[in-house]
Amino acid sequence: MITQPTFDRAVNQYDERERRTDFFALSRRLIVHGFEVEACMLLLATWNFARFRYAVKQFDIEGFRKTLTELSDHFVQLRGQTIMSFDLSAHGSHITAIFNALSTIRGVEFTGAPKLMHLKNPDLFVMWDDYIRCARTRRYYRH
Repeated sequence: MITQPTFDRAVNQYDERERRTDFFALSRRLIVHGFEVEACMLLLATWNFARFRYAVKQFDIEGFRKTLTELSDHFVQLRGQTIMSFDLSAHGSHITAIFNALSTIRGVEFTGAPKLMHLKNPDLFVMWDDYIRCARTRRYYRH
């Protein structure tokens, strides 16, 4: 069983190694204050930079804003849902719609979509990429 102090120690160790956590916190504050597009751009530029850097010069911010507006009803339907309480059969179509719309945007794509979804509802969505799901070769995790 994991105790709270053990968990807190692990989080602190992660924060020391992964310096981008501060950018996530900044992005969350921007979301809370109504700066959704700015929050997403900051997250993409720091947590999805491997893909976003190739798209940034041609990134259609207004088109992205429109997509977020179109997805707002889906996010509203998922508000208050957590990973522990979620009923996939009742709300799975909202997740599918959100993921499909975001993942088709160059610079967001398959790894950026769940990161943005997590930004909007961190209690329901989990960020994932090759590093998070340990899909990289072992040498990437030595340190």
